[in-house]
Amino acid sequence: MRNVLKYIKNFTRREDGVIASETAIILPLLFWALAAMAIYFDAVRTKSAAVKATHTISDMLSRETNAITPEYLDGAIQLYDDLVLAPQASTGTVEDEDGNEVLLTYASMRVTVVTYDADTDHLILNWSEVRGDEFGALNEAQLNNYEDSLPVMADADTLIIVETTMPYYQPFEFGGDESTKIGLGGTGIGTYVYARPRYAPQLVFSES
Repeated sequence: MRNVLKYIKNFTRREDGVIASETAIILPLLFWALAAMAIYFDAVRTKSAAVKATHTISDMLSRETNAITPEYLDGAIQLYDDLVLAPQASTGTVEDEDGNEVLLTYASMRVTVVTYDADTDHLILNWSEVRGDEFGALNEAQLNNYEDSLPVMADADTLIIVETTMPYYQPFEFGGDESTKIGLGGTGIGTYVYARPRYAPQLVFSES
């Protein structure tokens, strides 16, 4: 019995293989942390690019004095794709089930123009157009939800609201099941900005 206790005591004091054991424990955690930092850094970079691209579209629209056409908005969403370096950038058009041509885009965009009416203290919807399939055209009922998000406006003031969203696909995945997997897994990156028309009283949309 004494020999057994002596063996156990000596065993607990041995340090053979400590480095190998610590390496086996730490390396997976180290790789996990490095992968997480790389993914989240890339997500922040993509979010920053999306915000800048949306501001570019908003600023571009605010400077227009001519009517905005469907072709103009097609070009705007394709420009957005290019600015955010979308991995699935626009490639043209395809036909939907009804035989209509649909623009292929990586992102989705909604452009809405509103005017403030001081007499009713409400926003008036001038027009709303979408590109991509994540948005629907804004209607009067939905517009009420935006009043608290917009700046104070004078009577008859006009605002251009630009909303964009795009899926984020991380550069790689690391981990096993959903509980340990690192990443954002197709998280949507949405951006919302507004601007006033610079050189015209309001921004007009024309189908032709």
